Amino acid sequence: MKDMSEHRGPVGPNDLSVEVMGRLHWAARRSWLAPQDVDMMQRHLEHCETQRSGVTALIGEILRQKLSQAGRLGAEASSEGIATGNTVLGYRLCGDQPPIIARLSYRVRLREEPGVVPLRSLLGATLIGMAVGETAPLLLSDGSLTEVTLSDLHGSARECRVVRLPVAAAGRGGILPA
Repeated sequence: MKDMSEHRGPVGPNDLSVEVMGRLHWAARRSWLAPQDVDMMQRHLEHCETQRSGVTALIGEILRQKLSQAGRLGAEASSEGIATGNTVLGYRLCGDQPPIIARLSYRVRLREEPGVVPLRSLLGATLIGMAVGETAPLLLSDGSLTEVTLSDLHGSARECRVVRLPVAAAGRGGILPA
């Protein structure tokens, strides 16, 4: 088998470099998924598999990495400190201050909705399963990387009222779907 460790050019079905794929793999291994998140991620991955182009293919790659590499929380295990579906959370892009507050949603929106980060977005697929305080590589629509930090969790959408703020990340390299 040929050694590809020095290869930096595009590889794989989504033309991501070895370095980018390695960072996504590393981030996925640090994630923890609740049973309901696994189910929803598999549904979203099935949709991504039918599209296989553009941002949808990149989202599929992140979901595929997380589903194959992330740890699993038991049905009775606490997900405290872990970003799960329907969680209201704070995150920072590249150290932005103050954190952006949004709800991580399973639902698919046909348009952007302020204060909501769909699981089926590059940002949502990255945030799910992250622990508070963790920084992870955030894949952009052009195949490059930036960083996102999960700064805090505010509980589930049922437990607190979501503050509707404009999502500052929209338009930055296609972080959120159009």
